[in-house]
Parts: sequence; structure tokens; C-alpha cells
Amino acid sequence: MVISLPYAETRILIIPPLFDEMNRMRRFICQFMTSSISFQLGSTVLDLPGCNESLQLLANQDLEIWQQAVAVAATRFQATHILSFRGGTLIDHVPNLPIFRVAPCKGRSLLSTLMRTEIITQKEMGNIVNSDHYFAQSKLGPICLAGNMLGTNMVNALQNAQPHNAPHVHTIKIGNGDNMISGSALWLRAEPGEDEHMANMLAAHIAANLHNENFTSAGAENDG
Repeated sequence: MVISLPYAETRILIIPPLFDEMNRMRRFICQFMTSSISFQLGSTVLDLPGCNESLQLLANQDLEIWQQAVAVAATRFQATHILSFRGGTLIDHVPNLPIFRVAPCKGRSLLSTLMRTEIITQKEMGNIVNSDHYFAQSKLGPICLAGNMLGTNMVNALQNAQPHNAPHVHTIKIGNGDNMISGSALWLRAEPGEDEHMANMLAAHIAANLHNENFTSAGAENDG
């Protein structure tokens, strides 16, 4: 894990988006960590098992394993808050820690996007398949969706997964208005992107709401 200001009073454990969206948001998360320093916010981003530098296989992971990894990382980093993005909101619940959620989504939405991408890729190669084909194959073993090897347990979990109805959640959307920050949906881009202005706004928004007593329970009210 990369750690910024590890001895700051406020220490934020960042749960990145999942699968392809993780790669598209990597630069932005680094920009946020840099911006957060000026607000005296410590932060670290978690490398989930099976991702990035992990020696474990992605095909052996599921959401429960990732949730356990989040809890362990929160303890080791002595996190005071959680910041989760998109699919990361599915595994961000750590008892007693307030959560900032950016553009939360449901697991089924992520799975559908991965399947659509793989179906298009297969069509370009002359293979005609549909989602039923992949659901059937997933019952037999790991399947490859958009370059991600997903095991049976992961596919099953994603179909019904949604953000935990935690007691202290502050949901942040992309747009203009209350609890919104202006910027672009980087997770939808074809290639990794960055948005320094949005990173600065997110850091400022979190710093201004650290002690907000209006944290409320929230589910997947954003699903794009």
C-alpha cells in the first residue's frame, strides 16, 4: 500500500473501483491523495487480493474475501474514515468507521458492463455469445470477462451485491448541487484519465464534512 501522511489525525483508507474501472481511476486516486495533503488528510489506497501487485489469483477471490481484506487494512493503517469509489462501495463496510462513497453502484451493474464488453469483443472475433452463455459457464468454473478472470463465487456475489446499509455514510455524486462535485465520470472512459480539479474538489469536500453529524444510511442510490 502507498501511504500519504501516515501520522495525520485523519487517516483515510481508499477502496478503489473494481475491475476495469480500477485502472481508469488510478491516476485520479493518486491526484486525490496528493491534494488531500494540503488538508492534512492522511490516506492509503488498498491493493485488493488478486489485483495489481498481489500474488494471489483474481479467479480465487470473491466479495467476502475482499471485504475481509478491507477490514484488515483499516486496522493496520488505523484508519479513521473510509473513501470508496463505485464498486468499492460494495466492500467498504468496517464497523464504527464513517464512509465517504463516490458514485456507488450495484454489483449487477458492474457484471453487466463486463459481460457487454466481452460480448462485443467476441463478436469482433466472429463469435456470437450472450450473457446466458457466460452465466452457464460461470457455474462450471472461472470465466474471462473483459480480461478479468472471475470465479463462480464472485459472479454469484455480484449479481445481488449492493452497498451495505451502514449507519454513517456520506454519498458524493458527480454533478452540481448539494453533496456533489463537478467533474467527469472517469470510470466510463475507454482509457485511464485524470481530473486534477475534481480531485481538489473531492479533497476539499471531504475535509469540510469530516465531522458532519448528518451522515446518514444510504444504499446504491447512484448506479451508472
